[in-house]
Amino acid sequence: MKLRKTEKGQALILIVLAIVGMIGLTALAVDGGMAYSERRQAQNAADSAALDGGLAKIRGADPTGIAAEGRARAASNGFDNNGTNNTVAVNNPPAVGCNGLEGPYFNNIQYVQVIIRNATQTYFGGVIGIPEVKNCVEAIARVVPSTAQVMYGGNAVVGLAPTGCNNVY
Repeated sequence: MKLRKTEKGQALILIVLAIVGMIGLTALAVDGGMAYSERRQAQNAADSAALDGGLAKIRGADPTGIAAEGRARAASNGFDNNGTNNTVAVNNPPAVGCNGLEGPYFNNIQYVQVIIRNATQTYFGGVIGIPEVKNCVEAIARVVPSTAQVMYGGNAVVGLAPTGCNNVY
């Protein structure tokens, strides 16, 4: 069997292309999963920080104290507002969100907003030109002072559907 000179090395090129494709799929699986996990952690931190900022507002803190309390809670959850790989913004009233648009709670003083932006370094994504993945999460908490009042006329047992059956009697 005679081999032509043009066919030498053809398998090598196909193997290299297959390896690049497999690295791309590995990057999607590993780096995508890592970015998703980091986003979930950021959302948990933002939720906690918004609730903590709301609690500080209930206790009478000014906007600076609300922001400090929210940033402290975010820092305790791993987002320390270092400016390089994450930023934490605590707003009262809420500003524009992650998408750059005004949301339904924009400038409403009853709400506390926390926005966390972070960048996750990739392991395999750099091979295909994606050195980091950026996430932005947002949490909003409503702050309404508590009120004291008698509920359900002071009764200990209440039937919320008293006309349907005699389950309360």
